[in-house]
Amino acid sequence: MKGDSPKSKYLFDGSERTLPPSGSCIEHNHCSYSADDTEYDCGASDYTDPHTDDEVSILDGQSFKTTSTKKSSDIHKCREHHKHTKRHEKLLKDIHQKACRYLRAGRLEDSLRQFNTILVSLTEKYDRKHERVGTALHNVGVVHLRSGNLDKALNVILEAIRIRRAKLGAFHPKVSESLVELGILQLSKNIYDEALDTLEEALEIQDRKEYNTVAKDRSRAALQKAKILNNIGCVHFESGNVEGAMEAYEKSLFIQRDIFKIGNLSGIPGFLALSTTICNLGYVYMDKLDWELAVFQFEDALQIQKSILISKGHKVIMNTLYNIGYASVKDGNYDSALKIYEEILQIEKSNVGIKDIRLASTMKMIVYAKIRLCQYEEALKNLYEIEEIESESYGRGTEEDLLETRELISLAHYQSMKYPGLIEMLMTTLTKNGFRDPWDNEHVCKCGNDFVQEELKLLAYSPKRPLVRTKMSGHKISYA
Repeated sequence: MKGDSPKSKYLFDGSERTLPPSGSCIEHNHCSYSADDTEYDCGASDYTDPHTDDEVSILDGQSFKTTSTKKSSDIHKCREHHKHTKRHEKLLKDIHQKACRYLRAGRLEDSLRQFNTILVSLTEKYDRKHERVGTALHNVGVVHLRSGNLDKALNVILEAIRIRRAKLGAFHPKVSESLVELGILQLSKNIYDEALDTLEEALEIQDRKEYNTVAKDRSRAALQKAKILNNIGCVHFESGNVEGAMEAYEKSLFIQRDIFKIGNLSGIPGFLALSTTICNLGYVYMDKLDWELAVFQFEDALQIQKSILISKGHKVIMNTLYNIGYASVKDGNYDSALKIYEEILQIEKSNVGIKDIRLASTMKMIVYAKIRLCQYEEALKNLYEIEEIESESYGRGTEEDLLETRELISLAHYQSMKYPGLIEMLMTTLTKNGFRDPWDNEHVCKCGNDFVQEELKLLAYSPKRPLVRTKMSGHKISYA
C-alpha cells in the first residue's frame, strides 16, 4: 500500500499537482451557478476514529490501576497516540477552513491545493475506500466543477459516489449530496436525460431523509429537497421542456417560501437560493413571452438579493436589473424600464468612471426608452454624452457606432423641433405624463411611436435580451 502514490491515484490529472485555471463559477452554454449558494460545513467530522474512542475510555477510566510496567507503558503509548491524533485532526480542520475561505473568495487554485492536501493525508492514514476519503473526493470534485474542469470533476465525483454508497449505503444523505454534483456536471455537458435521472435519484434519497428526520431538522432537509427540485427545473428548461421547468420551480418555491415564512434557516446561502429559483421562474415567463409576470418574478428576486448582497454592483443584482429592464421594454412599460436603466448606469459609473466606453451600451438603452416616451430633449442630452465617449475611443472599434450616434442625434433633433399635429400633440402629452391604455397597459401613443422608432432608426439602440443562464443550486462542502 505504501508503494502506491495517493496523489496519482486521486488527483486524476496524470501529475502530482496540476491545478485548474481560476474562475468564480461554471458557465457552460446557458446554465450557471453562483458561488454565493455553496453550503459549507466547517465543523467537526461526522466520523469518529474507533482507536481514539478506545484511548479516551482508557484515559477516562478513573478506577484503572497500573499493576505492571507493561500496563504503564501501554497507557503512555495510548496517551501519546491520542495527542498525535488530536493534533492531526486540528491540522486537518485548519486546512479545511482555509480551503473554504479560498473557495468563497473565488481563489479556486488555492482552495483545490488545500483540499488535495486533506485528500492525500486521509488516503495515507486510512484505507482508500474509507468514507472520509469519499468526503474529501467530493470536496475536490466540487472545486473542479466550479473551475469548469468537467472531466476531472467527473472522475472524482464518481469515485466519491462509489465509496459513499459502499460505506454508508445507497440511501445515505451524503450519497445524495454527491449525486447533486454529478447532476450539475451532466447538465453542464448537455447530457439531459442522465442529469434528470441522477437528480431524481438524489431527490428520492432526500425524500427518505426528510421523512426520517426529527421535526427540528426537517426544515433543513426540506430546503435541500427544494434545491434539488430547482436543479431538476434547470434540466427541463435547458432541454426545452418549459412546462416541466415551471412545475419543478413552483414546487421548489412552495417549499422555500414555507420554510422562510416561519423564520427558519435565514442564513445567506439558503435565503439566496430562494432568489435563484425565483429568477429561474422569471426566465420561464420570458420564454413564454409573459413579460408582466417575468417582471414580477425578477422584482421579487431583486428585493431578496439587495437585502443580502452588500455590493449594489454585485453581478447577481446587475443581471436581475438587466432582465427587469428588458422585460419592461417588451411589456411596453418604458417608464419603468427607464428607471431601471438609470439605476444600472449609476452603478456602472461608480465602478468604471463617467467616461468609460462600457457606459455607452446602457446609455443607449436609456435613449431608447426616452424616445419611446417622446422625451426627445432628454434623449438628446444622453446622445451627446454617448458621442463624446465614442469620440474619445475613436480608432478602437467605435467608428461605426459613432456614425450611428451622430445620425440619431440629427433625427432626434428634428423630432424635437418639428411642429406636431393636434392628435400627435395630444398623444405625446399623454405619453410624457405616463398615461397608459387600460386594455393592454401600453402607452397610448404606441402606434405613433412605432412610426417614430422606424423613422429614427432605433433598432440599433433597442435593448437586447440578456443572456439567460438558469442557475443551479445545492453545492455542499463537508468536513472530511
